[in-house]
Amino acid sequence: MRKPFTALTLAAVTALALPAGAALAQQATAAPAASPALPATPEERLAAAEARIAELEAENARLAALLTTWGDLYDPMEADRQLLLELRKELPDDEAAAGAYIERIRDLAVRSDPVKLTQPATRLTEAAPAWLAWRFAEYTDEAERLDAYRNGGALGFDRELLELRDEVLLVVASHLDAVLTIADRAR
Repeated sequence: MRKPFTALTLAAVTALALPAGAALAQQATAAPAASPALPATPEERLAAAEARIAELEAENARLAALLTTWGDLYDPMEADRQLLLELRKELPDDEAAAGAYIERIRDLAVRSDPVKLTQPATRLTEAAPAWLAWRFAEYTDEAERLDAYRNGGALGFDRELLELRDEVLLVVASHLDAVLTIADRAR
């Protein structure tokens, strides 16, 4: 079984291959192996250790701040996730279920970003009764239905829903940007 080359066997082979004087010259010109310089005195070692501790404490504080920011984003992002899923759904065909759906949208919007989404979500819920009345009313023909849609306030609900969706997308993009910023800072 062959033995792998080690630094010692490599040096021995090199010494055999070169004339004796050349091997000695090669050893004399070779740079000594670099070793980390340790402070000479105990006081210097203590100062170096204290400096390293200060660096680690600063890094720990930075990471703790990032973790706090991450934790602050968790609940709004969970609301974002649920809100995006709800907004993809069709409104229920039952009047009570449709009303509950609209309230759920409002609640999730407020949890996602109370500052930016409360007002559009509130306008949506204020326009909801007119839309629900239009949606679940009986009409004699399509012309009557369209007239009631335009003049009865249901059109306002659809506009408010579109505006809320646009605002939700901006808020979600803002939350994702914050997460990416945290990830960049953690590197």
